[in-house]
Amino acid sequence: MGYYNLSQVTNATDILGFMQNTNIVIMNGWLGTLILIALMPILFGAALKATNDTARSVTFTAFACLIIAMLLAAIGLIGTVTLFIFVIGSALSVAMTWKSA
Repeated sequence: MGYYNLSQVTNATDILGFMQNTNIVIMNGWLGTLILIALMPILFGAALKATNDTARSVTFTAFACLIIAMLLAAIGLIGTVTLFIFVIGSALSVAMTWKSA
């Protein structure tokens, strides 16, 4: 088990600094990605319950995660590769929904 220098994490003056320090020091850059991965099934389940349509639920989930990914990229919690993956996923889900309609 690795040792973490937690004094760097607590040296934050606001929640944004705390999250960025946690992302770098403890999570090795995975905090934003794990937030998005955790939100995907929650959003999909809520959308599926509301619409009972799998294609529309996937599109809603991809678009909502894209918006959240853009916000996380703006504050520096995810990288451009992760953001690009969510852009491609959103485009594919819109194309899938468009073709099925």
